[in-house]
Amino acid sequence: MAAAPDLRGAVTSTAFVLRMRALKDWSGLTYRQLAARAEESGDILPSSTLASTLGRRSLPRRDVVAAFVRACGGDAASVRTWLRVHAEIASGAVGPSSPDLYDPDDPDGPDRHGAAGQEAAAGAGAAGAGAPAGAGPAGAPEAPGGPAVSTAPAGPGPTAHDDAAARGAATASGGAAVSGAAAASPEPRRGEHRVADDGAPFGASDLLVGDGGRARGGQTPRRMPPWLPAPLRTGGRLAAAVLGLVVLAAAVTYAVLAFTGDALTRDAASGGGPKPGTYRIRSAATSYCLAEVDGEESGDVHQLDCAGSIPVYEVQPAESGTYWIHSLHPAMGLGCLGVAGGAMKDAAPMGDDYCGHRGDAEKFRMQKVAAPVEGYRIRLLHTGACVTVPGATERKGVQVLQMPCTGGDAGQVFRFDPVPAPTHVPPPPGG
Repeated sequence: MAAAPDLRGAVTSTAFVLRMRALKDWSGLTYRQLAARAEESGDILPSSTLASTLGRRSLPRRDVVAAFVRACGGDAASVRTWLRVHAEIASGAVGPSSPDLYDPDDPDGPDRHGAAGQEAAAGAGAAGAGAPAGAGPAGAPEAPGGPAVSTAPAGPGPTAHDDAAARGAATASGGAAVSGAAAASPEPRRGEHRVADDGAPFGASDLLVGDGGRARGGQTPRRMPPWLPAPLRTGGRLAAAVLGLVVLAAAVTYAVLAFTGDALTRDAASGGGPKPGTYRIRSAATSYCLAEVDGEESGDVHQLDCAGSIPVYEVQPAESGTYWIHSLHPAMGLGCLGVAGGAMKDAAPMGDDYCGHRGDAEKFRMQKVAAPVEGYRIRLLHTGACVTVPGATERKGVQVLQMPCTGGDAGQVFRFDPVPAPTHVPPPPGG
């Protein structure tokens, strides 16, 4: 079984929700199954709430995140990791180049001042942030991005003897993994200070004076940090100027990445369809709307009069430019538009059903078109077929099908008429 989705890189609310969707897909559980597992754990996680949460781009509530991760199989440490990332995003403290997140109040987290703590931190990084315990068999592939390693600049270490001892310990254990190597490293962690040769911590003055320079006021100059290249350590004011330009360039790069990365995430989520909202979906060819026959429970979708038609539909972006089209039924509750039974064949009927058990057969791509009439072509993700009023017939009550897309078929073009969202949609059974 593949490793659980990795939280590293989730620096926006949109990216966080996408990771939640990936975790749901990884778990293999439907919304109703997740709701049942949450109830077994003493959590309240209605399937309708979860479907709505994963259909939006805003940051979910903490209690929903915790219940969701537990329902997907996460242990207490996994829940803490997800909530920690949630808090970082909510506070705006996380960015594309942020280091691995660290919770000082986490009793199972890394120790600030001990090798055992370093080993725990490195091991957690190698396993993949947020991976539920027991997520896969031994030897399962690492999460995307590989093991977490220290990004602190390399230093000389306390003594040569200590370095030799650390290398010997790694050799004796049969060769340390990346996490073990990181644990044995003498690099300082956040909140600690590197010490210069004279016993004083590096400070601003160390960045302004080269090996042979003199500090202002006759003070004894300290050495430049040994991790800088030799020309910068010996260049005095030139070194300071170059270092300043490097810092400025890094800051500008960070700002650009933060902006464009979030913009790319938003663009990927938009997919070119109508903006998220509640609609009646009207055939551009016949002016009838997609609807169920009132009083029936089959979920079959027909073209019927728009006035008073049920259900109305909620368009929400999914991953990679795809969409969910949620049915908001006043009696049956929240559902998803899709192909009945997830069928692959042509002329399979469209139907509303509870979300989560038809996979890509309830996800869509949208294409805005101007011909043969103006509107949107709605394509099923699992087949590439189009939602179709057969023959663009004006016969009321005809069933809506999936059919191969053809550029000149007006029966495959729809318009989205905005309507107010229902004030109450009952949860599905078990939710």
